[in-house]
Amino acid sequence: MGKKDHRMTKLPEEQIANLLWEEWKYRHEIYWQSIYRWGLAVGFITIAPYYFQERLISTLGWQVVAFPAVAALLAIFAAWHLGAEYVRLGEVSQRYHLVLGEHAPKRLPKGLFSRSISKAVTRMFLFVGLVLQALNAWVLLKLVGV
Repeated sequence: MGKKDHRMTKLPEEQIANLLWEEWKYRHEIYWQSIYRWGLAVGFITIAPYYFQERLISTLGWQVVAFPAVAALLAIFAAWHLGAEYVRLGEVSQRYHLVLGEHAPKRLPKGLFSRSISKAVTRMFLFVGLVLQALNAWVLLKLVGV
């Protein structure tokens, strides 16, 4: 007897739906954990110059703007990472709805409220991160006296 090729084994629809549901839950959890982790990292780097103000400003001077620059770069990378996770989550969600067929929950009609929260959060992370860091750099330069 030869080896059985498991890739060719047909799974029951119910088992496929369960696997896709577990994958969706995993991807959803990863997405939101990533938001919290990236937000914490960017937030810490943003407030560090204010918390250690006396030491950092006297030591670094105008170079203290490196903190907002690093935070802005992290926000860009975070938005890229969150966007990639959003795509993965969307792919799993789409396949899950295909497997459920007529039993899938109805989706919202196209319009304002049908947009994905995850996609909006990803874009907001990028926009707010960059605007906040530009403002942060300006404030730090005013504190340094430049």
